[in-house]
Amino acid sequence: MTLRPRLPEKSDFPSINRLSIVPPPGNSALTSVLLLLHGLGDTEVPFMKLAQSLSLPATVGIAICAPSLIPPLLTGLEAPAFHWSDDLLFNEHNFNMDSDGGFSRAISSLEEIVLSLQHRCGFEERDILILGFGQGASVGLGFIAKMERGEKPISGFGGIVAIGGGLPKETLCWIPDTPSAKLKTPLLICGGNSKTNVTQEVISTLKARFADMRYVKWEKKGDEMPKNRQEMLPIMEFFARRIRSRAGVPPDAVEI
Repeated sequence: MTLRPRLPEKSDFPSINRLSIVPPPGNSALTSVLLLLHGLGDTEVPFMKLAQSLSLPATVGIAICAPSLIPPLLTGLEAPAFHWSDDLLFNEHNFNMDSDGGFSRAISSLEEIVLSLQHRCGFEERDILILGFGQGASVGLGFIAKMERGEKPISGFGGIVAIGGGLPKETLCWIPDTPSAKLKTPLLICGGNSKTNVTQEVISTLKARFADMRYVKWEKKGDEMPKNRQEMLPIMEFFARRIRSRAGVPPDAVEI
């Protein structure tokens, strides 16, 4: 017998410094949680607003801030900017920040959040979805790879939307030896049609490791977040397929 999950509170995640919780719209029964992971040099605030605008039924949004602050001297900005990497690395050719400096700390924090969602709030792996942008997408993909291939492997999460990011370098040494060994979490990967991080190599790498993967190529340069209905539609369709519905189920019902 499984009780329905409850709404998470910040006190459920005592070691996470910054996150924002967006309750589900209206009085819809809570069934799912969407973890939102921002990109390099951002904060959780825009993704909290994204969760509010998505207004996914029966879904609580949790926008998480990356654990490490980028020194203001490097950004030239007064506003805080954060990154997910273990180390702040720079490209030796153009001195831009390397988006992949290892994600072990960030993935451990994400694992802690998910364990709290399971053991404190009553969610199952299948109830948990992830949306990541850029560096945040790589963190989400790396987290799924770790959890599905860990000492206690799981059968997959509800799904992940990765925008403008691929698997972390540290996971590329693993290649499934059989189709049944592929990662089970459904994946939607989105990127622009030019000047994109979602290259053919990245697509092939993901396709070789995920059993259920769909690629959406936007008709625009770069990997910005979706700006219109046409770009957002595949993401909303993905969520519609993956979010559980309790429509018509009595509020006091339990799953046997």
